[in-house]
Amino acid sequence: MNTDCSCGSQYTYASCCEPLHLEKKCADSPLALMRSRYCAYVLGQVDYLLSTTDSSTRSFYSRKSIENWIKQATWVDLTIVSACENRVKFIATYRDKQGVIHHHREDSLFKKRAEKWYFVDGKEF
Repeated sequence: MNTDCSCGSQYTYASCCEPLHLEKKCADSPLALMRSRYCAYVLGQVDYLLSTTDSSTRSFYSRKSIENWIKQATWVDLTIVSACENRVKFIATYRDKQGVIHHHREDSLFKKRAEKWYFVDGKEF
């Protein structure tokens, strides 16, 4: 059984993203939050995705649209392009229901509120 975390960190899920998903700890950086959010897409954890989206933009992300994307995609790889202060550029590779591979390229913005990081929004690059 593969216990590597799907975020690509090379750590086990139990020591990487699971504590964040279970709210036993908070992400200590935008990169850690982004990795945990990718893993949440892989595992279908919509509540985590919504709860880690900043309140200023959460209304732009519906539960239904997140659920639909999760159902239509099999996430296969995450490549970090760059990470600094409050931005993470990444490429998330997924396979659609027809078996076609897609590369979602995103430059994500994060904000820290009350010592906790949140996803604000992302723009394709």
